[in-house]
Amino acid sequence: MILVTYVVGADIWKNSSSNYDIVAKKNDAFQVNGEFVYKVGAATGLTLGSIHSNPSTYSAPTIINMYHASGDSGATVFTLSGDNATVYGMMYGSALGYAGYHPHDYIETELGITTSTS
Repeated sequence: MILVTYVVGADIWKNSSSNYDIVAKKNDAFQVNGEFVYKVGAATGLTLGSIHSNPSTYSAPTIINMYHASGDSGATVFTLSGDNATVYGMMYGSALGYAGYHPHDYIETELGITTSTS
């Protein structure tokens, strides 16, 4: 059996010469409706929006009111304090003008992984 380990940097792309440092993760249970979050999408770049609906069903996506376009799926959803980011989850698509994301703790559980902040 071959064990493969992947290491991914704990950064979110900011521009061609710098990144936001991921310093923390916020579990789904503590993500609140009305809270402002960012994403850096491949199609639309850095945008700010707010959590519209964080359902109580664990596997249901969180809905955000945020500018987005085709190509932004996979973008990290996060908050900022200076250049330090707290990860909320990962965008996956949209419906009726809203974007959706799955919280990081749901993704970790489903994939059987643990993400690092260092």
